[in-house]
Amino acid sequence: MFNGLRLIHSDYLVPVTHKPIKDGCVVINKNHIIDFGEFEELRSKYNGLKKFYYKGALMPGLVNSHTHLELSTFKNSIHASGEGLPDWLSKFNKIAPGKNIKKTLHSIDSDVKEMKKNGTVAVGDISNTGCTLGILEKQKMLGTVFREYYDILGAIECKIRDTKTGKKPVSTSLSPHALYSTSRKSFNDVVRMNRNAGRKTSMHFYEDNSEVKFIREKSGPLGEFLISLWPDAEKYYDNVLCIDEFMKTVSDDFILVHCVSINKKIIGYLRKKKPSIVICPRSNIFISGKLPPIYDIVENKINVAIGTDSLASCHDLDVRNEIVLIRNKFKRLEHNFILRMATLNGATALGLEDKIGSIDKGKQPCIINVEFDEDVNNSEKFIVNNIEKLTVRRIF
Repeated sequence: MFNGLRLIHSDYLVPVTHKPIKDGCVVINKNHIIDFGEFEELRSKYNGLKKFYYKGALMPGLVNSHTHLELSTFKNSIHASGEGLPDWLSKFNKIAPGKNIKKTLHSIDSDVKEMKKNGTVAVGDISNTGCTLGILEKQKMLGTVFREYYDILGAIECKIRDTKTGKKPVSTSLSPHALYSTSRKSFNDVVRMNRNAGRKTSMHFYEDNSEVKFIREKSGPLGEFLISLWPDAEKYYDNVLCIDEFMKTVSDDFILVHCVSINKKIIGYLRKKKPSIVICPRSNIFISGKLPPIYDIVENKINVAIGTDSLASCHDLDVRNEIVLIRNKFKRLEHNFILRMATLNGATALGLEDKIGSIDKGKQPCIINVEFDEDVNNSEKFIVNNIEKLTVRRIF
């Protein structure tokens, strides 16, 4: 009667969208979650099912909503300074030409395996070549590869090529790098192509104060960096998309990454526009020594998810370590909300909320086991407070 179904049992079930269930279980087949609830109830309801037990808790897999896997070979190549984006860009530009494609592909493959080992089931990856797509598909990850474009405000030639989005587990889309590096025309072309195809647009936005100054005044250290690379870049400053133009374009199909230097006025705009915001707190500390205004973002009910950024600005791509920093720096955030940021909110940002991000009927069984022996009163609190110490494993 229940051919192909399995009953997965654990001490705690943490669905994220529902209260945790002590002695909980989930009934799955190969592709979907069929049911979930208390073990004794479902054992009786699905009598005869093959049972699997995992100690600790079951919860939805983690979502890394912003990565740069192509920068995997640059791990530990830049030392943290906290001096801001122009300083980091200058250091990165000195080492970037030495990238070896064969070595890069090997590093990407290793890093994706490590991400899976740490409980990540989906990514939003920024790619300049598209080479990460095949690796992510091979490793059976979910998510989106965003092909990134920049033209330094028109100072260099940039041919934007559209991408086909099929029904593969890893979809593709286009990304304008940032307001300071993408001309008005290229930005509009990318957004138009994405919207015509029903795709999300991911981009870096207000990563630190130098970006804000450049967008507003067309001056400052970021402008000086652009001129150091392209001496005639200043001729193209009129091609910068001003913040008012940008806000007219932003909608719920946007993913804005970093947002360290957004203020309450911009947050008010974004509340109406309903984009997703992806924060990469360890990278932000590494580059600028600052964190985004998470409390203001949360209070305005903007969907906020978690990314790791790249190994050129972070020591690893483990979402659990982002949770640790958020837990320690933003103590007013509820434990359930922190878990949502790392699961359902990330799925929502990538347009996967109907497939993953929570343990709900009909979703894919992208479930991880968080292993522990303790008898706890609040499993969500325990997981968040001990996430860096606990072993995790992908169940399906």
